[in-house]
Amino acid sequence: MLVLQSITLKNFRCFQEKELHLDAPVVIIHGENGSGKTSLVEALGYGCYLHSFRTHAPREMISMGSSTLFIKITGTSPEPWALQAGLSTTKRVIKVNDASITHYKELVDVYRAIIVNSDDIMLMQGAPECRRNFLNQSIQITDPSLYQTLKKYRITLAHRNALLENSYSREMYDVWTYQLWDLTRIIYHQRVAFIASLEIEVRELITKFFDNAFELSLRYAPKKYSLEDSYENFMSSNERLLQQEARYGYSLFGIHLDDLSITFQNKVARTYASRGQQKLVALLLKVAHYKLIGRPVIIVIDDFITDLDDQKSNLVLHMLQSLNSQIIITLPSLQESKTKALFERNPLIISL
Repeated sequence: MLVLQSITLKNFRCFQEKELHLDAPVVIIHGENGSGKTSLVEALGYGCYLHSFRTHAPREMISMGSSTLFIKITGTSPEPWALQAGLSTTKRVIKVNDASITHYKELVDVYRAIIVNSDDIMLMQGAPECRRNFLNQSIQITDPSLYQTLKKYRITLAHRNALLENSYSREMYDVWTYQLWDLTRIIYHQRVAFIASLEIEVRELITKFFDNAFELSLRYAPKKYSLEDSYENFMSSNERLLQQEARYGYSLFGIHLDDLSITFQNKVARTYASRGQQKLVALLLKVAHYKLIGRPVIIVIDDFITDLDDQKSNLVLHMLQSLNSQIIITLPSLQESKTKALFERNPLIISL
């Protein structure tokens, strides 16, 4: 079982210096709004994914008046390990057991976390980018090679867009178009396979814990292209698309434009599901992802169950406890009616 033992923060958001001990199967962290609960969850997530779910600008995590931040997370899995992340406005250093890591795989081999927070409702309400980010982050934990593939894809896309913005030779156009098509095909198939497996796990969770009270389905939605044939056929069947690219000056195909379609009770979840239903859908997707990882994972839930009624809250907690994972939950206050199942396990309670 993967268990976090402690987290140390320096100059991170509202924390000038903070150390918390987390060595327990269930940890409840409570505190009023503004006490730093979400910042703590953000730091736990950053240690796993190397980016924040709250900002695209890492410097925003650095406390006001400081130029650097430091995160240290320790745990066992089953051997003791320590992860350190140092960040300035110009540099980032990540170490595992005092050795700088050179590949994302070295990180997820020791620390894996599923983070659930209020922003996850954007899986339904947000733009396609939110759902693409969910797919990328989820697949990276199960297949760390995607980290490098996505990096290569972004570089290729930038080069191809720069080419389309200016005059270019047909030879260079073909080179960059093939590279974008090839990387798109690789990532597309990874996403499609992941979604198919995720949907199976979601349906099993609904059957086991919610008595088939609702239906949830997922579908990958590529934009303006098909990858079911060869590159030559792709080029010949998309002449109009490529003409539009030349006119607009940027790439109009690729996985950076795709989406994930989520339906609840056979209707678009974004439009027809209530807020509570949308939060339940997001949680089910995260738990289903946990089931696919196949290795010990920490579950971190930030003030997420307060919008659910007591019955739903206890069904959700019953589901979480079945995962044999360390569970860390933040709450604005100790609401025993919503967390009765957790209190029965004698949780470690931390007040911020």
